[in-house]
Amino acid sequence: MSTVNENQTFSQLVKSTLTKEVYDNLTTELDLTARKLTLLKRNPERGTIEKAVQFAQLLECTTKQLIDDFGFGLDGISVGDYKKLS
Repeated sequence: MSTVNENQTFSQLVKSTLTKEVYDNLTTELDLTARKLTLLKRNPERGTIEKAVQFAQLLECTTKQLIDDFGFGLDGISVGDYKKLS
């Protein structure tokens, strides 16, 4: 993952980190509708543990980084799931 600017949003991170080809195919890669993908980019706190893991793989970072730095999944990821992450 590129260096995170503390003012950078999750949506900006996704756009700046992924290649155009990968970015353009995110709906297929993540098995999401375009609407759901837009929602997650704007409101990452609504994400699930499964989507956090998938995004982390694509962004080449840890799932914990996404949760800690961008609040990804804060509304839906349990403390137990978070503790299981390596």
